[in-house]
Amino acid sequence: MDETDATARIDLRRLWWAGPLTILAAVIVDLAIMWTARALIDVDPGFKPFSELQVAGLTVLGVGAGVAAFAVIARKASRPVQTFRVVALVALLLSFIPDIGLLVTKPYPGSEPAPVGILMLMHVAAAAITVGMLEALTVRRGRARPEQV
Repeated sequence: MDETDATARIDLRRLWWAGPLTILAAVIVDLAIMWTARALIDVDPGFKPFSELQVAGLTVLGVGAGVAAFAVIARKASRPVQTFRVVALVALLLSFIPDIGLLVTKPYPGSEPAPVGILMLMHVAAAAITVGMLEALTVRRGRARPEQV
């Protein structure tokens, strides 16, 4: 971020439309990634995490939690943008644990590296969309006063 976090002001009223828009964008991108992966690699039809309902539902839950965390952080943190980025990165890394579990336990047919890697790519895409859109749509940046330069 070019400007300091201190000059960034989050307009929480914008979350009423920016939050749902962020969730919708992430769902669309994650479904597009899944459909593209199905077209490019052989994914076992029994690999349940590649169902539209699973992808859409879990993306709504994950990104929805991100929007809620953003709202809380915006109210409580002195440096909300930086704090949210750190929280989002930690959440992204934690979201890989169930995917790695798929490789270890192989609970579904097709729990192989390629499809699981695509699931992890969906997590990265949803996180990038969440951080990028929430910041772009809700943060108003202040201009530095001449005496602050």
